[in-house]
Amino acid sequence: MRRFLPLLMLLAACSPQAEDGIHGYLEADYVDLAAEVAGRLKTCADEGTWLAAGSAAFELDAAPESIELTQRQAEAAALQARRNEAEAGLKLARLERDRLQSLQKKHFVSREDLDRAEAAVEQAEAARKAADASLQAAEEGIRRVRWLIKQKRQVTSQPARVERCFFESGEWVAPGRAVVRLLPRGSIKAIVYVPEARLSSIAPGNTLKLHVDGRTEPIEARIRHIAAEPEFTPPVIYSEDTRASLVYRVEAEISPQQQRQLHPGQPVDAELP
Repeated sequence: MRRFLPLLMLLAACSPQAEDGIHGYLEADYVDLAAEVAGRLKTCADEGTWLAAGSAAFELDAAPESIELTQRQAEAAALQARRNEAEAGLKLARLERDRLQSLQKKHFVSREDLDRAEAAVEQAEAARKAADASLQAAEEGIRRVRWLIKQKRQVTSQPARVERCFFESGEWVAPGRAVVRLLPRGSIKAIVYVPEARLSSIAPGNTLKLHVDGRTEPIEARIRHIAAEPEFTPPVIYSEDTRASLVYRVEAEISPQQQRQLHPGQPVDAELP
């Protein structure tokens, strides 16, 4: 039995995990998707499904806004017709005024007739101005309702997996409340804690080798950030030999290709360069 002890000691010395004692876990940058308007939840993407960029993550019931939009569009059509009538009346009033101006220069009509024609033009201009204002207000209302309808359907800006839907179909959602939590593709990163004595051996841009349970080959991760101040080893990675150690939090990014089958929260052991 003794002849095997040197071999076992040699294997333990060659183990990166045993030598370094650098522990950590996988973390993810989640995205919570919300709407700026209130409404009743109509549909929500199934948890665990992958959504392509531009796919609907959730949709609030927009039936009330759709009814309002139809009504406002009908009102706008009526106001547009009224505006067209006001424009036609203004053109006629101006033609009449111009005709009387030429006749008045030849003294064929009185000044009072011309004054009445000019007053008619002013009234027609006021009528058209009022029609323009009403139509603009109606069009602004239509744009507002369309914006409300658009807000009630939220889509993903990038490929992502649906991690959680916080509401059930039919529930009322307040404005600004997160409805869906997404895990964008490539958003998993490694958080490891490096003792002060080993800090001088690493720098942002260096590559770490991560050992994850269930994987025979290590995963490469590039150091993105090193904390400026130390902290005590977090309870999540307590062990007998590190629980009282001062360590530095190191964040490392993993390529999207290597993130397959990885999950946030998984423990990792890191091998420093």
